[in-house]
Amino acid sequence: MNFTNLFLAFLLFPLSCLGQAITGTVTDEEMEIPLPGANVVVVSGDLILGTISDENGAFVLDVLKPGRYTIQISFIGYKPQLIPNILVKAGKDATVNLQLKESRIDFGEVVIKSGTRQDAPRNQMASVSVRSFSVEQTERYAGSLGDPARMAQNYAGVIIAGDQRNDIVIRGNAPSGLLWRLDGLPIPNPNHFGAAGSTGGPVSMLNNNLLTNSDFYSGAFPAEFGNATSGVFDLRMRSGSKQKRQSVFQVGFNGFELGTEGPFKKGGNGSYILNYRYSTMALMDKLGFDVAGGAVPNYQDLSFKFDLPTEKAGRFQLFGLGGFSDIQFEQQEDNKNNFDNAAGFNTRNGSKMATVGVNHTYFFSDDTRIRTQIGISGHQVQTKIDSLNFDTNEEWIYYGEDNQETHYQIKSTLKHRFNKRTYAEAGFRSLVTKANYIDSVERSRDQYEVVTEWKDKPWLFTEGFVQINHYLSEQVSSSGGLHLQHMGLNNTIALEPRASLKWEPNNKNSFGFGYGFHSQIQPLLVYFTQSYLEDGTSLTTNLDLGMTKSHQLAASYNRMVTKNFRLKLEGYYQYLFDIPVEIAGSTFSMANYGSSFHQQRVDSLVNEGLGKNYGLELTLEHYLSEGFYFLATGTLYQSKYLTLDKQWRNSQFNGNFITNLLAGYEFNIGKSLMGIDVRTVYAGGKRFQAIDIESTKENGYTVYEPTLAYEQRADPYFRTDLRLSYKMFMKKMSHEWAIDFQNLTNHQNIYSQYYDINNESVEFNYQSSFTINFLYRLNF
Repeated sequence: MNFTNLFLAFLLFPLSCLGQAITGTVTDEEMEIPLPGANVVVVSGDLILGTISDENGAFVLDVLKPGRYTIQISFIGYKPQLIPNILVKAGKDATVNLQLKESRIDFGEVVIKSGTRQDAPRNQMASVSVRSFSVEQTERYAGSLGDPARMAQNYAGVIIAGDQRNDIVIRGNAPSGLLWRLDGLPIPNPNHFGAAGSTGGPVSMLNNNLLTNSDFYSGAFPAEFGNATSGVFDLRMRSGSKQKRQSVFQVGFNGFELGTEGPFKKGGNGSYILNYRYSTMALMDKLGFDVAGGAVPNYQDLSFKFDLPTEKAGRFQLFGLGGFSDIQFEQQEDNKNNFDNAAGFNTRNGSKMATVGVNHTYFFSDDTRIRTQIGISGHQVQTKIDSLNFDTNEEWIYYGEDNQETHYQIKSTLKHRFNKRTYAEAGFRSLVTKANYIDSVERSRDQYEVVTEWKDKPWLFTEGFVQINHYLSEQVSSSGGLHLQHMGLNNTIALEPRASLKWEPNNKNSFGFGYGFHSQIQPLLVYFTQSYLEDGTSLTTNLDLGMTKSHQLAASYNRMVTKNFRLKLEGYYQYLFDIPVEIAGSTFSMANYGSSFHQQRVDSLVNEGLGKNYGLELTLEHYLSEGFYFLATGTLYQSKYLTLDKQWRNSQFNGNFITNLLAGYEFNIGKSLMGIDVRTVYAGGKRFQAIDIESTKENGYTVYEPTLAYEQRADPYFRTDLRLSYKMFMKKMSHEWAIDFQNLTNHQNIYSQYYDINNESVEFNYQSSFTINFLYRLNF
């Protein structure tokens, strides 16, 4: 691709000669119908500027200088709302999609109150274990690198699995229990180098330039979410600007990036947004920085969304995300920072992922809405591991895999509001999966054993739900629902009740209670692992595995101490059962699955394992105000699992404690904006399995001591990140520079241990050392 020509083409897009604007829409929070005639007023300082929303709920606050603004929105019959700290940049309008909550009472004067929770979720069915996050936070938080998953690792209850990957470990649950949704549709692992059966990776495909405010759930989530036992990332892509064409050029950790957005035609309601990224890691490697353990990753991705409202046929949206990646680890003398390549091996790995969806929303009336979605997605992982003889430098294939999945899905939800106090929603989703799996490992020279195999046999996964929300009063709301899912591959089924209650006695205090019964099918590769008999024939013994199930309870207390400072305390208990464990009586359990670049293949599993997670989480958060913010979170927790030997053991993710402290300050320098952000993490060290030295020497490969699973642990994890940013606003464009200093103290955190056969010693792989990442962005 000729990047110079592409960049010049972007520069030719027409630029506005006017000042910048805050644009957006005002809709009803529950039904998402537009609210025409809503008052939208800027209330920052001495500036007086206002407008009203049009028939589509759209508004434009034009001719604004770059800077931060607070707007106030009000509409008859709805609770007014203040939205602070909206950043307006030169060369780019700020887009804010506002949702107002309907007042449950019909009398008295409604007063705009300060101290509204800025982390309140978009989904009113959720009362506990949920918070919203903004796109700006994915950049502002030091160490996040524009990645929503890395940003979420700062929240209470979220444990860091490793510096090299962004796996989300929630409350001690395996990262494979996470559900990713994009614009309402479940999607495959949205990360580059995502291993089969995993939900994380080193580099996110998600482009924060295209996202809008979204919700993150850490347990006991509402009935609309299924096939997950850990948490949910419910992400939303924003629509492009309907006012004018805008473009962005960016280079940083996530790659070289070009993007554009704007209306299809001037004055129309339709819009587009499109972004493309290409890896910059090779350049960083040439500058001498340690990139991904000495290997140079190559990747690229594309994200887009087309928004097409119509007058009578409803609203159509087409969105997509896709990318591919590859990397090669070469054996090195010093393998200590080559975090996932054991001594004596060369590893080549690549992955591809794509998802495309169509959303159609139609309003039968202001009180009834149907949304229908169709999607197709695919995921492929290819790996080749060559064994290397140091004496002869001879190389031969030790392991290879080529695993592909294709998913076709249709989803439809109907939502109805009975009155101001009660609304309900029901829906279904059908998913057809077609897979081709093949991987094999060397058992002796030139003799290979197939580990996983499945070809061209599709199956159906179906889920449905119904949920209702009722306001008992202005202060008390309750919700409940049922979720049903059926796995056609082996005819397993689960019916899951959910319930929550929220009490807000006043504007400062709120209490939440939630319960959920959650089930999840196994990562698909697990079903097709081969089990070999003495005569050399094989059976697919995992094919009849049932779902992992979990009872989850949570209770929370929120207090707005001041208008910008909140305290949250939440306790939880989770009981997991029907977890697949190995019938042979080993310590293997799916409770520890999904946090590495290659997932363990184990045959002959049965749904007889147990697990339990419980803990207490504290959050202290000062929202950005007068340039300052901070977020302090602390979690004390236990995560245990049990196999067929009936002994409770620490799970792989049982770090026992984790603390995060983030703070930042931004200030004006003339017409520019300078920011300083810092983050410090102190947490329990990683757990790993003890190596049986004698058996390892005898067999020639690493053998673990089965009775000491995850009893050994590294020293506590410690890391400090620092971010410096500078935004310069010009007449028709803005420049942004940022530099991230990761692991500022160069603290050596142990990632894993392995036995070096050639040196006959136990060695450690370490997590990321001191690293510098740069960012430059041009908005025009």
